[in-house]
Amino acid sequence: MKSYDGIVAGAERAGSIAGYRLAKAGLDVLADRQSPFPPPKGLRRGVNTSALRERPLDITSLSHHAVDWSDLRFRGKTVTAIHGAGPIAYLVDRNPL
Repeated sequence: MKSYDGIVAGAERAGSIAGYRLAKAGLDVLADRQSPFPPPKGLRRGVNTSALRERPLDITSLSHHAVDWSDLRFRGKTVTAIHGAGPIAYLVDRNPL
């Protein structure tokens, strides 16, 4: 039976980055995801620039909007806001995947 140095349960956005970092560090990693990829529903999701710095990908054919600001609200009040000099995320349509 094969053994692994690390197992990532829930290899979605954060789990995928964790698995990638472990593998990049030279570990033998198993990444598991319960649901199929891409999800069967036609969702729009965001790819943030931090993720693209970790794993540079060309998403120009999938991206339909660049986001340069965002705010977090709780009970109708802005808790924090992010305004970038350039895009902080890209919206992608999951259907083409």
